Amino acid sequence: MNEKIIQFLNSNDPLSDEALKYVINYKEEDQNIDYKLNFDYSSERDWLEITKDFLAFSNSSGGYLIFGIKDKSYEIIGLDDDTFKALTDTNLIRQKLNRYIDPSIDSIRSKQYIVEENNLVVIFIPESKTIIHVISKDGTFKYPSGDQKTLFFKGSVYVRKSAGNKIAGSREFDELFNKYLEVFKQSILSKITKVVESPKNTEVFIVAQDKTGDDTKKFTIEDGPDAIPVKGLSFTTAPRTYVQEIAGWKSMNERDPLAILPEEKLWKFYTEREKIQKINETLKLAIVKFSIIRQVPYFYWLRDTSNSNIKDMIIQGLHELKPGSNTSGFFKLAPFLGKTFFEKIIKTFPKHVERFPSLKFFPEPNPKSNFNSSNLELFIKFSIIKTYETRNKEIINSKLLEKLNSICLDISKTNLGTPSAYDSSLIIGIDCELYSQNDKYPPRSTRMSKQKNILVIPSPKSKEAGQVFNIDK
Repeated sequence: MNEKIIQFLNSNDPLSDEALKYVINYKEEDQNIDYKLNFDYSSERDWLEITKDFLAFSNSSGGYLIFGIKDKSYEIIGLDDDTFKALTDTNLIRQKLNRYIDPSIDSIRSKQYIVEENNLVVIFIPESKTIIHVISKDGTFKYPSGDQKTLFFKGSVYVRKSAGNKIAGSREFDELFNKYLEVFKQSILSKITKVVESPKNTEVFIVAQDKTGDDTKKFTIEDGPDAIPVKGLSFTTAPRTYVQEIAGWKSMNERDPLAILPEEKLWKFYTEREKIQKINETLKLAIVKFSIIRQVPYFYWLRDTSNSNIKDMIIQGLHELKPGSNTSGFFKLAPFLGKTFFEKIIKTFPKHVERFPSLKFFPEPNPKSNFNSSNLELFIKFSIIKTYETRNKEIINSKLLEKLNSICLDISKTNLGTPSAYDSSLIIGIDCELYSQNDKYPPRSTRMSKQKNILVIPSPKSKEAGQVFNIDK
């Protein structure tokens, strides 16, 4: 089992450009990789064949199905347009597969990758850590002659062994049950409250919502300079505006770095970005930090944000997160602030960079290279340049903005509140293309006073008065 592939499979972005390039060039079929030259989406037999693949990968440690490559010579042949469209339609794939699988496999992601103008498709099948997927009915197809053949039978359980699929026997079931017991054990242990040692002459209280008890005590929690930090504090009253909600999450994150805005909320803010007015630079940077961690577009929020404050946010984010966390976004943003700062970050946080070797080097020809996915390149090439027969930058940007707003509208209409993998990749690239400022972010915040190293913050009691703080380091 290849540890690098396992890392990709368990990462936040298993279909990143780095992961796709690695698995396409891996050139070996094993427990997590299967190459297929072609696929006939109109053939029931082909659908039944890949049903076994999906079931086996899901019941094992997950895997990648790579279409458009010969499985013996690993020669890249590519796919025709109709096959490519079928294999990137995850709704169609789920519909076809789950006719025969129980419980259903839903977390399927698919992505296109182009090698020398050859269309390839990589499908990611995640590991089901707490579920065993079973064949729910016989899989039978007809030959053109009318003869029938059954490829699999109801009640079968497939697992992945070496480079093939195998019907699970007693040994494989032992492995499956032991794996699920371990997951269950870890789940139970994670819910046990930590044991803490209380200093002498102090009391430990459990804060509950039940106020009916006779021994109920009241506490006042405030954000004063000498206040006791309270971890896990959440909203006591629902915020009325987006700005209040962002400010609340920022405050919680300052107390507990693990308190991070959910992905669905960040997409909600982005789709409603034009409606969020009067948001200060501090809150913008909080959104950016959360968005980097959650892999949501963020360059819109960085418009006219000061160079020095962005740098501070990147450094703070890398200090707060452990090297095993998804910190690649901070290294992708750093080059936009200049090569000197980028090199400083690489040297300062070597343990973080170990997980992302391709990010050790300054991106060429410019920082946008880290965000120019194949999906974006194809969209610009075929949906804009070819359709409108133009290379005019203003027209291209106008069409990109139209696409961006169209995807945002689709997101707001879905129950999930998040885009598909394809749309996510596309919108992140468009956001960078439209709003990023390569090494052109202003050196100082516009709210800085003319007196050097003095920051003036308006007092809440007076519109004219203000508190002055020396910010020399």
